Amino acid sequence: MKDKIKLEEIAGYFAYNLEIKITNHDRDYVGLKKGIVKGYHFYADILHLSYIGGSAGKSQDEMKLILRPLSDLTKEIEANGSKFVPLDRLAEWLLNEEPDALSSIHDTKAWLEYNLNDISNLPYKIVKKLESWHFDIHGLIKRGLAIKK
Repeated sequence: MKDKIKLEEIAGYFAYNLEIKITNHDRDYVGLKKGIVKGYHFYADILHLSYIGGSAGKSQDEMKLILRPLSDLTKEIEANGSKFVPLDRLAEWLLNEEPDALSSIHDTKAWLEYNLNDISNLPYKIVKKLESWHFDIHGLIKRGLAIKK
């Protein structure tokens, strides 16, 4: 059985202009190569995403999510008009929020890198930040359900 995206794996991205690459754009009357998700619906138990400027929706076979791999956490990215290294920003924020729990930026980065393997160990605010920066926190790229940004 082919692996499918579950709604709970992508719903957190919807508020942050999640991009998709349309894989069948040459056969679509709109012809867009990319789109920004604006909603979803289920048809025949298959998740379809509708997108700005597009048709009624694309099934998972007709599009790929565009996400950043977790390996990009240590690289400079641009989000919301500013450039930064996400792991540094997360560590600084966590150290300020939980000063008694972790003693240094180095320890905080190490804790974050270790716990990224299981997002259930991360504070909710960290998960929301990762979603807002479009990081693939559910392994969708590895499963072939998303492509690298």
